[in-house]
Order: sequence, then C-alpha cells, then structure tokens
Amino acid sequence: MSTNAEIIPGIIALISSLIAMIMLSRVIPIIGGSIGRMIKMMVAGIFFSVFLHAGVELAAGFGLISEGPLMIIMGILITAGAVAFISAGSIGIKSLK
Repeated sequence: MSTNAEIIPGIIALISSLIAMIMLSRVIPIIGGSIGRMIKMMVAGIFFSVFLHAGVELAAGFGLISEGPLMIIMGILITAGAVAFISAGSIGIKSLK
C-alpha cells in the first residue's frame, strides 16, 4: 500500500478531472457543430484519460492492481487519449475546409 503522499495527488487528479469533464460536458451542447465535436474528443483525450489514469494508479496504490497490469492499462489509456486527439484534429481540419 502507498503512502498518503502518493495517494492524495491521485485523489486530487481524479476529482479535478471529473469536475472538468462535468463542466465541459455542460458547455459543449451549447457550442454544437464540428467545433463542439472537436471539443468532445479533446475532453475525452485529456480529462477522461487523466480520470482513468488517476483511478488506476489509486487502485495500484491501494494494492488492488499489481505493477505488471498497471503498465498495460497505462499503455491502453495513452493510446485511447491519442486516438481521441487524432479524431479531434481530423474534425478540426475538416471544419476548416
């Protein structure tokens, strides 16, 4: 099990990324269109990945996940975030045409 110095930043990251996702999800429907879709993908790429990453690290900190699976999960999360960024960039490029 990890110390408070390792767990508290993870909890803060988890809560702050959740708040950011909720706040942005309330704004996005107002924006709409291709810019709204682009922002949705960026939110997924940034804040959802941070939220999941912090949650998985907390699980490892509490001894629920060992180091081996943790590295695989982190690789998957980084890939999911990158795919969301690629999608956001694609939507942005198409909206400029």
